[in-house]
Amino acid sequence: MRKITLLICLSIAIFKNTIGQNVGIGLSNPTQKLHVNNGNIQVGRTNSWYTPADNRFLQFGDSNFVRLGEAGALDRMELYAKEFLFKPSDFYGYEGRVGMGITASPAGALDIQSSGNTPLFVRGTDSQIRIIETDNAHKQWKLEAQNGNFSITENGVAIPIVVKAGSDANVLVTTNDTVQIKKLQVGSNGTAIAKMQNGQTTLGTGTTGVNNFTIAFPTAFTGIPKVTATLETTNVNDVFTMSVKQITASTFVVQVYRIDVIGGAWGQSLKINWTAWE
Repeated sequence: MRKITLLICLSIAIFKNTIGQNVGIGLSNPTQKLHVNNGNIQVGRTNSWYTPADNRFLQFGDSNFVRLGEAGALDRMELYAKEFLFKPSDFYGYEGRVGMGITASPAGALDIQSSGNTPLFVRGTDSQIRIIETDNAHKQWKLEAQNGNFSITENGVAIPIVVKAGSDANVLVTTNDTVQIKKLQVGSNGTAIAKMQNGQTTLGTGTTGVNNFTIAFPTAFTGIPKVTATLETTNVNDVFTMSVKQITASTFVVQVYRIDVIGGAWGQSLKINWTAWE
């Protein structure tokens, strides 16, 4: 009789908060299959994690493909799934945010904070990319690619990299492997350069006397640029003097004169390496 009474009491204690197959703990009107009020649900050991045998999970679905629990190390949570999708609640206007290592609300869609200069790793099978804050004022960052090259592509095709986006972009790496520098200042006391172009132009052979060659800039400057140029020769015995003149926003003229044979012609194909800026 005592066993029957005990069994009845246990049944009442366990299922007294059951309504329509909902089980409630700490409340009398559970609205879900299992509804816990004013308390926690604990899964796992009552003492510390020591070995993988202590792994404990909550499992979802028809097998163990989706599970969540303490595993692999003490106080480490592991989450297993084929896909992970974080969806914002429509109650908050679909403004979902994720924070890692922060104590307040995330400031953006993804807000990550680490102590010191601990980097953010993006790893592959044989390389990794590290994003590192190099000072504590959040003003200096560097991006490193280890054991490989760093590139940005779209559908396998390189895309431009813009530093300081918008109309004030300072550096643009174009898809044809050239670098366009809009603003450049060397040293704290240097003069800022708004635009810069450079190139190599073949001048070819020359006739007697002064030879003038007109060179066009790939892109016209806004104003009159400064130009510097050097000759590239294949015959070191030929000696030349050269000057740059008649500079416009779109062209400049190189004047070449042979001096080892005064005013003589030349048969080698001369080239000029030039740089222009404003």
